[in-house]
Amino acid sequence: MKRLFFAAIVFAALHAAPAYADDGIVGGAGAFTCSEFGKEYQTDPESEHMFFTWAQGFMSGMNAAGGFGHVRDLGSKPVVDQEEFLRKYCDDHPLSTYAVAVSKLYVTLKTH
Repeated sequence: MKRLFFAAIVFAALHAAPAYADDGIVGGAGAFTCSEFGKEYQTDPESEHMFFTWAQGFMSGMNAAGGFGHVRDLGSKPVVDQEEFLRKYCDDHPLSTYAVAVSKLYVTLKTH
């Protein structure tokens, strides 16, 4: 029951209006919009490392919380493919947040 509650909270937070970052639900790189991530990446491609480090921590936290019922293998796709997924998602959804992009990546990873 605790897992289901946590999953519902995370799902609601990730699909709320972009202003949820202002409410303190998601912080750090995940609170950036995809458009902001894209601008940072275009200005300095090395900035992607900071964003992806945040993504790994976020996905690790989701795994630690039970992974929406399925713990994911974070190494099931090469890092370069995961980064490419996030760039493409953000290119296609500029008003989304980086946290939402990461949650979309997470569900594409193989389960344990």
